[in-house]
Amino acid sequence: MSTRSSPDSSRSLPFAALALAALMVITRFGHFGELSRLPDASWAVFFLGGLLLRDARAFGAAFGLAWAIDLGAAAFGTPLDCFSVAYLFLVPAYGALWWAGRRAGDWLGDERAASALGAASPRATATLAVALLAGVMLCFVVSNLGFWAFGSDFAPLSAAEYASRVMPYLPGYFGVSVVYTTLVMAAHGLAIRLAREGRSAT
Repeated sequence: MSTRSSPDSSRSLPFAALALAALMVITRFGHFGELSRLPDASWAVFFLGGLLLRDARAFGAAFGLAWAIDLGAAAFGTPLDCFSVAYLFLVPAYGALWWAGRRAGDWLGDERAASALGAASPRATATLAVALLAGVMLCFVVSNLGFWAFGSDFAPLSAAEYASRVMPYLPGYFGVSVVYTTLVMAAHGLAIRLAREGRSAT
């Protein structure tokens, strides 16, 4: 299946990159209670980055931004024990979300542009949902494995005990990621429409 992006979609990528970065800044700080009370959009941002931006260098930039935000949050009083060895597990955890987004783009091929424009077929919608669920589950498992193994507060717990404590949070992560993914795809489609209308009016 073709993986080409439409010209309109390609032109909207800088806008998408800036929008994703802004979304992570606002909501990741908010996750620590300093900037807003919005749920953290980071997981959706990494999935959407893989879907829309795709480039591995963009993943590096996104992770660097997340790290910088966390350092900034630490300056506002976030406990420094968040920056244990366990933090390194966020690289493969977020990488799993990025990979899931890229795979969804590969599976959708030329339907990616239609999906962004809100004209997704049932197959495209199902593809995005399955890829997002897989990415969220992988991210959840990898990140929690790191914090169980290397987070000082969790060392006394067995793997089963730790899993029983964190599993109730999984649906919330998925639900938040679905909401942000839907909103960003709608905004991305609107940007493409406006670009097309602007060119047709000239």
